Amino acid sequence: MGNGAASQSRMCGIIRESWQLEYGAQLEQVPAAGAKIVLGSLEETGMEDFVKALGDMGLRGLHVGSNGSDFERVADLTFSKAEEEKFLDALHIFDSYDFFANTPVPDLAPVLLFRYPNSKLILTWRDFKEWVGPYAQRHPPGFVPFAHVFAVGDELRMAIQPEGKDDEPLKKNRKILKMSSRIDEGNWQLYMAQMLLLECISDRILLVDSRRNAAFCRDISNTLETFVGSTYPAKPFPGC
Repeated sequence: MGNGAASQSRMCGIIRESWQLEYGAQLEQVPAAGAKIVLGSLEETGMEDFVKALGDMGLRGLHVGSNGSDFERVADLTFSKAEEEKFLDALHIFDSYDFFANTPVPDLAPVLLFRYPNSKLILTWRDFKEWVGPYAQRHPPGFVPFAHVFAVGDELRMAIQPEGKDDEPLKKNRKILKMSSRIDEGNWQLYMAQMLLLECISDRILLVDSRRNAAFCRDISNTLETFVGSTYPAKPFPGC
């Protein structure tokens, strides 16, 4: 093993230990709930196709467009001391579902992976520069994924600006505009950090490059069947 690989392995060990200490004293583990599937990626990464595919495999999902009342109860959940009782009370909602997707699941993925020790993680991957534009178009001006998780400042929260939409406070703040390249770098770091965090703490992970090509469409159904342990119907994979 090269020095780089050894350092990465040690860092993952540190992250995993910290993750276990962070949640071990506060969260109940529910191994009897079975092998939940956590889709830890954000929208616009091809994740939506996996939501459809898992549904086609007969699995029950908690996500946008599924059980409205249950999803509404978890949609604004954040793991904070101020709302710890509300948070812990709402976690049991996930118990009766086979898989979870859509915001806030990417932010809650470390919590869900701890709560369900038999869980599996699917991460759909897309190059940051290809992803950030379409993602920003679907979210409010200034929204930055994972910003509250990493406790970043207001400048970073204002970084992603949907095309064609004006934001007067941002226009007037020349300091922010001059920081744009540094902010873009910060967004990239947050995006990458979340991916690496989840990869380090999950033992059962399917990492998928979401770019569609002949090889992807040929292999993905069998790959998903093997990973999930359920049969995919005789139909093309969504998006293929």
